Amino acid sequence: MDLLSGTSLPNLHPALVHFPVALLFVGALAEAGALAVRRAAWLDRAAAAAWSLGAASAVAAYLSGRRAADGLPLPAPEVQAAIGRHADAAFWTATAAVLLAVVRLALLYAGARKGGDTHPAGRAVVLAASLPLLALVAVTADRGGALVFRHGVAVARENAPEPSAPAPRSGVTIDEDGAVAWEPGPGSESDLGSAIAIVTGGPGASVRPAGVGEAQGLALDVHGRIFLLLPGRFGDVQVDAEVERARFTGRVGLVHHFRGPGDFGAFVLGPGGTARLVDERDGTVEELDEATVGEPGTTVSLAVAAHGSHLKGYVGGDLAAHGHTSAPPPGRTGLWLDGEGRVTIREVRAFPAD
Repeated sequence: MDLLSGTSLPNLHPALVHFPVALLFVGALAEAGALAVRRAAWLDRAAAAAWSLGAASAVAAYLSGRRAADGLPLPAPEVQAAIGRHADAAFWTATAAVLLAVVRLALLYAGARKGGDTHPAGRAVVLAASLPLLALVAVTADRGGALVFRHGVAVARENAPEPSAPAPRSGVTIDEDGAVAWEPGPGSESDLGSAIAIVTGGPGASVRPAGVGEAQGLALDVHGRIFLLLPGRFGDVQVDAEVERARFTGRVGLVHHFRGPGDFGAFVLGPGGTARLVDERDGTVEELDEATVGEPGTTVSLAVAAHGSHLKGYVGGDLAAHGHTSAPPPGRTGLWLDGEGRVTIREVRAFPAD
């Protein structure tokens, strides 16, 4: 049975987030009361209970929030960054709350074994340690509120009329905010090797235009492992692309923080609809997450978001893989083609997500 049936909640997260806020502040108040009223045993036990329940609810809120974020369609780059900052704060809040609850229960147990309550010095230490925890709670709540009230995440809206399609562009464009877009069209063959860098990933690898650029993209004949890199270097970034691969056998993906053929992060879609998030550094490949999304069709829309230690890969706007690794240094972005045959590049874009 769906717990949310008959409610307006999109997921469990909004139903859980208020519990750690309330319980952890109640824990601090009860701790202060137990210090002020030394012989009130019930306050001593109430403080320990509030810390324990607050820690449990903080963990539940964090886990439900991660699941809620993974269920979102591809967010805008600035929203992706805000989600990452909220998730980081929530993780450290839950971790600190659990540690404080464990210490508080240990102090309660030690006092009970001696036939009394928690020693006042122990209560004072817990109360002092709770201050940075409560500050973390406030920061986490503020960032979560910004997601809803500033960015409108998970807020239902009435369907707006579809905007008219913009006039097609061709070539490479760089916006004032640093966003880069390559939308190939007639004459875009000249972009290869100039605005679009070509890096081969092995001996004998090659790529060449299959004809003149068309209004709907640029067809390329690919042999081996090829990287097509946009201009510019990015820290936190979101990359997306649309590629037609009806006559291509192999893997199509997006690279981010590219610093060389053996030093980059990537989201790759392989034969059979296997999607992988990988991190390759100094030639050592680490697989961060893998999922089977089925065959998305001959024309695929891919996206990868890299913010700090958070990495997410999307197919057709839906989350396919979510992994974590240490934040990489800035690097380039672009397409990863690894196989044989012809692909048609419709567009490749990179957005700073700071």
